Amino acid sequence: MNVNLWFWENGAPSGIYNCGTGESHTYNEVARAVIAAMGKGEIAYRDFPEVLKGKYQNYTQADRTHLEEAGYDQGFHKMEDAVKEYVAFLDQGGYFTYGD
Repeated sequence: MNVNLWFWENGAPSGIYNCGTGESHTYNEVARAVIAAMGKGEIAYRDFPEVLKGKYQNYTQADRTHLEEAGYDQGFHKMEDAVKEYVAFLDQGGYFTYGD
């Protein structure tokens, strides 16, 4: 959301931008962040479905080069902080009002 607002407020060039942090995280790291943010939960493992093998992208890491070339320099939240903020946002109803 901060990237979108920055582009709107700064009249930055229109385009398609990768808005990831540039850091990769495992599913376990994300799951642990969700459990920490919610204050409950546990990780349970399942076998990966055969039908998805070879069809599933199991690693991603954003390339922010284009975004930074457009002038965006506001950074990103740490993943754990972003998950905590998002869980709180959902707990409050999940609605955003500009200016809040």
